[in-house]
Amino acid sequence: MNIKILILAGLALVLQSCNTPKVTWENYDVAQSETLISLYSKIVTSGTIEFLRYDNGYYQLSVYAYRLDMKNHKSFCTFYGKTQYTADELIKIGRSKNWMKSSVFKQGENLDPYFRCFSEDFLELSNDEKIKVLNRISDREQYRLVHYFKDIPDELLSKLGEMGKDTSSALNDYESKYLDFIFKLDTDSFSLAGKKVGFLGSKKTFFKDERERFLRGEDGVGGCGLYIFNATQKEESGGYDAAIMYWSKFILPIEKVIERLREKSPCSNKIISRTKLYKLEDGGKGYTTASAYGQFVKIEGENVESVMIDNIDINTIQEIINKSKTKKMHHGKTGLNILFFTMHFDDDNIPHKIILCQDNCFIDFTSKMEYWIKDENDKAFLNSFRKKHNIPMKE
Repeated sequence: MNIKILILAGLALVLQSCNTPKVTWENYDVAQSETLISLYSKIVTSGTIEFLRYDNGYYQLSVYAYRLDMKNHKSFCTFYGKTQYTADELIKIGRSKNWMKSSVFKQGENLDPYFRCFSEDFLELSNDEKIKVLNRISDREQYRLVHYFKDIPDELLSKLGEMGKDTSSALNDYESKYLDFIFKLDTDSFSLAGKKVGFLGSKKTFFKDERERFLRGEDGVGGCGLYIFNATQKEESGGYDAAIMYWSKFILPIEKVIERLREKSPCSNKIISRTKLYKLEDGGKGYTTASAYGQFVKIEGENVESVMIDNIDINTIQEIINKSKTKKMHHGKTGLNILFFTMHFDDDNIPHKIILCQDNCFIDFTSKMEYWIKDENDKAFLNSFRKKHNIPMKE
């Protein structure tokens, strides 16, 4: 009997020493004084990070989906929203366990090399400070925050038939108000009204799905995410202010979203308001993208002679650019017989530094885009355009 008691006592000590101080409602209600954290992932490089904060009798559950690019030391994050629960509700849905204080979380499973992608000291931060870091990362990416038709005003639902009637990226009034609402945008700082919005899929399909679910009497609505672009991203995407991705299992990096938009609708509405062609004595020599860009410094500093282009030629060049295939600009050789332009477009009125390469590709150094010309008639026009303006040429 004494031996059994000793064995049980020893086992109890071992279990006590191995016990990790995870917070559960059964042993520690620390959530009322400190924000708690929980990690859900099969592999550390992607999953969800969740936070639980007590506020005035309720527990606020905030969810962030993330993906880590260890090779490039980058992180991608989307805020999935915040839900309010009572303690009983958390227990009922099985979410009252596995919450940790920040001091415990940082000790788990050698997380530091991974979570340094968020910030170098991420694991040393308090959980409230971690939330601020993730909010900064996900500031331009937001998941749908209204998930049930019962939470959408009748005046918006009654106009679902007026949404998605065309494929235009310019939203009508009903579409912008609906999207502003389901993403809970602060319309004083940003609204989708009057914005150019790209859909990874189809705008018609997105609103058709919303409408059919509503008419079938379903409770839930489709999942989707919103990407809001800054000025550089807008230019790189082809002029989009934002993008909407729906029914996707993965978080797409914003760079991939921009790339897909560029491929989908590369350049369909460029309107050249004015342009200049510069006549360089050594225009026929070979360049790289770096040396070609350097020529624009010479153009600006030395008052290089510009050549007048008639309106017919400007309109033809505009049409060629608008139907070209676009790619992100790559550095390298540009070939011989380069033409140097500055072009102003109606959508931004910024002077764009542009060259026309020997291989009939326009490179826009300002927007960092390439416009490739495939049509043989367009190539023939550009060759005749060179000859028309006596641009020095070398074979």
